[in-house]
Amino acid sequence: MYVKKLDVDLVEDQTEEVVETASRIREMEEELEDVMEAIERNHKDFKVGKISLAAYRMNERKFSGDKNKLSKTIKQTVRECLISLDTVKKAAAPHLVLKANGSYRASKIKGR
Repeated sequence: MYVKKLDVDLVEDQTEEVVETASRIREMEEELEDVMEAIERNHKDFKVGKISLAAYRMNERKFSGDKNKLSKTIKQTVRECLISLDTVKKAAAPHLVLKANGSYRASKIKGR
């Protein structure tokens, strides 16, 4: 009887990539949080008169650009992570059975 082998090396490589990517996403999300706080602080500083309208607008443009760039990078990185996860799923597919609730269980090896 032939049993299709799971490409363990591929699964390990892709899993490591997912973990590394998740770490990068976490760091970028923290940076984005800092930018969002800076935007809020800039708005408050302008409201109470700590900074001029020109400084407010300059900061707003800079922070808005930083926010947009980080958001775009995070989205792209999440897409890359999903591709890695899909690769793992495809590699494991012959060994999994989809259950009614949408989860997977290991398939039984025939002859056992």
